Amino acid sequence: MTVEDSMTNSHGNCHGGFLFALADTAFAYVLADESRPPATLQASISFTSAARLGETVKAMASISRSGRRAGFAEVRLNGADDRLIAHFQGAGIR
Repeated sequence: MTVEDSMTNSHGNCHGGFLFALADTAFAYVLADESRPPATLQASISFTSAARLGETVKAMASISRSGRRAGFAEVRLNGADDRLIAHFQGAGIR
């Protein structure tokens, strides 16, 4: 996701809601099952660095635990210089 002007807050950085949406989307993709899409049961995010205007933010998702009905995953949002912008953790039901 590239941070555009309409996505910035009063500090000139990407608003956390856009970063959460990106992380939640990556979370859904990594937990997706061919027969049923997942629904988020719980999610949390920790912001560690600002995403700047014009910067590309990459989401890297991985499953930490997967069961028959529920799955747990983590998503790292990294900036252009590979610094950690945010860490997302969630639980989803299939």
